[in-house]
Amino acid sequence: MTIRFAVQDDFPEVMAFYNMMCAVLGEMPFLHDGNKGGYPSEAMVRKAIRDSDLFIGTEGGTIVSAIIMNQEQDPSYGKLRWQISAPPEQIAVMHALRVSPEVSRRGYGTAMVEYCIAEAGKRGQKAIRLDTLDENTVAQKMYAKLGFRFIDTVEIFYEDIGEARTVYCYERVL
Repeated sequence: MTIRFAVQDDFPEVMAFYNMMCAVLGEMPFLHDGNKGGYPSEAMVRKAIRDSDLFIGTEGGTIVSAIIMNQEQDPSYGKLRWQISAPPEQIAVMHALRVSPEVSRRGYGTAMVEYCIAEAGKRGQKAIRLDTLDENTVAQKMYAKLGFRFIDTVEIFYEDIGEARTVYCYERVL
């Protein structure tokens, strides 16, 4: 797998990939009512591409993984006691990590997160933060293996799934 920044010409394929992944994730038990779709939104993807915050993993010219890393934190993050205190512009936040089921169990999720860790370091970030749905134990185990520390749980309202959910918040100090 080759990892690179997404560019504007990638937009249609990136959106098709994320839409396909919404359907896949809709079958997972942690999305109680199935595929709600809509995350990430087209606006979020366009902004992430424009700001060089969207990374894609490709195999044979096809997108098989994607992740967004920016400084956008949910307001509930302010309630938590993080390991490090830093202004928001010094904190990277990972969003919308997706790996195609066609390439699952090949370490692509790990590779995408490791790429973000390296990129955050290049950008002078002090830490990386993220949240994951309470029942997404596969992701939680991966983040712990990669040196992310569980901080606490908070409730976040997700417009795309139409409900508030308890999420597990993690941080890795760089």
